[in-house]
Amino acid sequence: MARELGSFSFSGNFEVAKKGALDARTYCPSYADLLAFTAANFIYNGHVVSVWDTDPARRGLYRCINENALSNPASWQKVGDDVDLSEVEKLTNRNIANGYAGLDASGLLPSSILPSYVDDVIERASLAAMPATGETGKIYVTLDSNKTYRWSGSTYIEISASPGSTDAIPEGSLNLYHTAARVAATPLTGLAAGTGTPVASDTVLTGFGKVLGFINNIAATIRGTALTGFSATTGAVTASDTVLSAPGKLQGQVTALQGNIPTTAEMQAGTDNAKFATASRVATWWAWVKTQAQVFTARVSAPVVKLVPQGTTPASSDGDIWMENTNSRPRMQKGGQVVDVLTSADNYLFVGASPRLVQTNALGDLSATQEIAEGFVTDTDVISAITSASFNAANNYTANVSPLNSKTLYQGQWYKNGADMYFAVDDNSVYKFGSGNSAGSSKQPATLFQAFDEITTSGTAITTAYSYTLPANTLAENGNVLEYDFVVSCGFGPSDRIVYLSIGGWGPIGVMNATSPSAVTRFQGSIIRISESKVRVISCYTGSYISGAGCYEYDAFDFTVDNPVGLVLESKDASSYVKALGLRLIYKPE
Repeated sequence: MARELGSFSFSGNFEVAKKGALDARTYCPSYADLLAFTAANFIYNGHVVSVWDTDPARRGLYRCINENALSNPASWQKVGDDVDLSEVEKLTNRNIANGYAGLDASGLLPSSILPSYVDDVIERASLAAMPATGETGKIYVTLDSNKTYRWSGSTYIEISASPGSTDAIPEGSLNLYHTAARVAATPLTGLAAGTGTPVASDTVLTGFGKVLGFINNIAATIRGTALTGFSATTGAVTASDTVLSAPGKLQGQVTALQGNIPTTAEMQAGTDNAKFATASRVATWWAWVKTQAQVFTARVSAPVVKLVPQGTTPASSDGDIWMENTNSRPRMQKGGQVVDVLTSADNYLFVGASPRLVQTNALGDLSATQEIAEGFVTDTDVISAITSASFNAANNYTANVSPLNSKTLYQGQWYKNGADMYFAVDDNSVYKFGSGNSAGSSKQPATLFQAFDEITTSGTAITTAYSYTLPANTLAENGNVLEYDFVVSCGFGPSDRIVYLSIGGWGPIGVMNATSPSAVTRFQGSIIRISESKVRVISCYTGSYISGAGCYEYDAFDFTVDNPVGLVLESKDASSYVKALGLRLIYKPE
């Protein structure tokens, strides 16, 4: 909107009732109004107009740059569009990291923002003459020692001088010093034998390779060298001889030896001591010697031992030894008889199908006719003969047996079958022990039972170590005796450990009731029938549960045999034990 030209007069107050500048040319309510200016609005280059628009991007201050085309947007420059804000630094970024360095009042950068540097060198007569408080960034030199120092903030620190040589520089871990020792210890990796003579331009490996090639071929080189000028001569080889002269002397001696070989006759005569026999001459001579060994006309007088050809039956001359063709037996002429010679193996005198006992008689003659029998019978032919035999009171439980295949049950051998034991009292004569015997009808002592298995109690339970049923009529007659023998041991514990022998419902016999540990205690005793209703019990012990040893004896009335016998063990303390080591029962008739 344009102003009208001219002037007017008025009296009173001039008040504007609208928001905006007094001069309407300095404000536009929209960007479109800005472009509506004309020359009548008196707009000039550099004139600034404030624009408000509904579009925030169009708001701002606009400067006129072409007063002749006010309706052209290009004639208006928005204030700030001609400034590159990316090149503008904020004051808050001054003298900080990633900011900019600001100048001081002198137009210089302050030392506080500079990296470490030296801005001065100060000399003093000595360390004592240094300032009490130094300055960072300065070097101090003491003239008396020519040493340099820096100020650490609290004290002066000497600056190390140049080492002057590598002798003062410690060696690192990668760049190592080149020393003679290291050179000497350096492996010759890649060394290979070469040819030719080492020259000054060779490397260490190349030079050593040529030397190695020469050493490897030195023997072949020497062997391949022709003995130019060689000739056979006489005389002995001396230390002063050359490689040519020494072989020449040796060749001369060999040639001379060829004329010193004995003839066959000379070899057989054996009288020449100045000639040397060849292998051929020795072989011929040895063949001749062996032919002469069979036609000796004179014998060496006894007792010198000599050999005669194998199979020969010599005259009756002491000392002849030969290998008889029959059975390959070594024989010897001794006085008026021919005897066998013992060797380390295959002695004809001792040949047999089974192990034998070598025996000698009063004359010193050896023989091996007695076979060695095993103590316990394992041969099934012998066992079959034993178990099929009849043993009873009528034959006193002794039977003669005839093993199959002409075999023999030798005296002293034994066999056990369950509770029965068989003992050979003579060859093929057997006595039977055991439950099959009727103890009352036999007049021979009999081992009724024996066992040596170790049996130990478990906890506090009562344990019967061994059980055996007595034969009928045991102790039926006066004078009958039942001997017992058992061995036990017990561990340590605060409570009783009890052991006794029980015979049916009658007993106990051989009682041990101990609280102290015992290594081994043995009980031996007898039960003797002394009348129809009474027996006498004799019991002895040897061991450590009671000091030393002892015996006791008593008579028992109304004794009956209930057949079962057992060794009873009981430990009152579960942490301890009682152990049975063996039991034997022997019946003896009156």
